[in-house]
Amino acid sequence: MNLTREQILAMPAGREMDALVAERVMEIRVYWHHYYLTGDGKLTKCGPFLNGQDSCESVNRKVAGYSTDISAAWRVVEKMRDALGHWELAHHIDDPRKCYAEFGGEYEPYDGWHTCKGCALADTAPLAICRAALLATLEPQ
Repeated sequence: MNLTREQILAMPAGREMDALVAERVMEIRVYWHHYYLTGDGKLTKCGPFLNGQDSCESVNRKVAGYSTDISAAWRVVEKMRDALGHWELAHHIDDPRKCYAEFGGEYEPYDGWHTCKGCALADTAPLAICRAALLATLEPQ
């Protein structure tokens, strides 16, 4: 699944975001969907789930809620910090109700310019962290 910067920035918190972060950032093999027959004969889809999981009940306990749970999101921060060095998490300067996350930033104090590999703004810290981490995994264009 190829995503654009705009798609990542518009993506809400939830299972799809969590699966993308697991796969692209945390480097965990994720299987996107598993189909099974329910007792009444209906074909039902569940997922995403991790390698080796074969039931929907185990799925929901295994894919971390990176985009909604700060303790899971903090594992993303640690992984990105190890990979890219610089990271930042703060309230946004223009709207303190928003969270800002950044990975791989560079500053030039004399000229005042700033770049980052992945920067994102969101209503919650976990979502900002996940968006910034996914942006950092995109290939430069």
